[in-house]
Amino acid sequence: MSVESDSIQLDITSERNSSSPEILGFPANSLSDPISAPPCTTSVHSLPTEIIAEIFEKFVPDYPECRPHTATSSPNSLTQICGRWRQIALSMPYLWRAIGIEIEDDDSDCSMAQKLEVLETWLLRSGVCPLSIRLHYTSTRLIHDLFPPFMHAIVRHCHRWEYLDLIMPHGSLHLIEGKMPLLKKVEIGPSFLTDGDEPSISLFSDAPLLTRAVLGLHFLLQTTHLPWARLQHLTGLRLYDYECLQILRYAPDLISFAVVELAELELVHSGGLEEITHTRLRSMVLCVSGEEWTADLETLMDLLTLPALQTLELSETDFFADDDLREPVKALLSRSGCVLDSLRIHGAKSSKNAYHNALGPLVKTVTICSSL
Repeated sequence: MSVESDSIQLDITSERNSSSPEILGFPANSLSDPISAPPCTTSVHSLPTEIIAEIFEKFVPDYPECRPHTATSSPNSLTQICGRWRQIALSMPYLWRAIGIEIEDDDSDCSMAQKLEVLETWLLRSGVCPLSIRLHYTSTRLIHDLFPPFMHAIVRHCHRWEYLDLIMPHGSLHLIEGKMPLLKKVEIGPSFLTDGDEPSISLFSDAPLLTRAVLGLHFLLQTTHLPWARLQHLTGLRLYDYECLQILRYAPDLISFAVVELAELELVHSGGLEEITHTRLRSMVLCVSGEEWTADLETLMDLLTLPALQTLELSETDFFADDDLREPVKALLSRSGCVLDSLRIHGAKSSKNAYHNALGPLVKTVTICSSL
């Protein structure tokens, strides 16, 4: 029998979604004790354990995606059907290797303690598997006495970290420590925008495989240092123009660099920004919001020379005085001596043909998008 057969999919759906205990195959009063529940008679339960285990693996989100532990697709759901399913789910460590916990404003001390217990339980159930962890502290309380135990819990397993997504108070970043031999990708940032006067901290120096990073919305380059020289792929959710140039200088092996929201810091900008040549960058995305504090893409691009550039994605806004980005792009490509495989412009004021006419052989494909 194929695991993907319609009958199996139908049975799994009915098992998961039905609110009637009788449909699940046991009396209503047995739900409180799934281990002692009588055996079900549906076709799924007649399958060999190996087949059920394969179905369970397809039921949970693809690794390394981290869903909330309360989500329908959580492996917790599988432990609540019957004793056999619970036993099978608990015998599969890789079902528990992607862990997502979010600490929010309405979390009481009691709910914090419960979430900590969930985190520790999942870490235990994951055995020795590599881990994908998402821990977000989004509470507006600057710090919570119960937050450090969450960090202590995951740091004890730092040798198993493979994917790490941390949003946390800057004052707790020092809790990230230890050897991380498996860590490939990190998403990191403070929960709140700081004033930049905090002590700087260096992170992930013992992560030799780390080549990908996402910098959170409130990340500040001057207070948080990563092993830039190792990074090959970097995304910043919001970066200042001077930070972009510094990162390109610190990270000579970057292949792709994307900034979701590019901002301008006038105090730094007024002092001038230094030109930079980056010889390995193949893909660059620079997007702006159109707010008054947004960066001027033309000014930034005038400082860049990128001879290996193959794909470029930009956004135009009404805030810019110039009509569009045709001339700044042409100047960048001519100065860099490269030919783009793809140019994508969001919110373009000019047509695709206008860009092709202006850039000629400097670009192979132009895509115009109405907005971001």
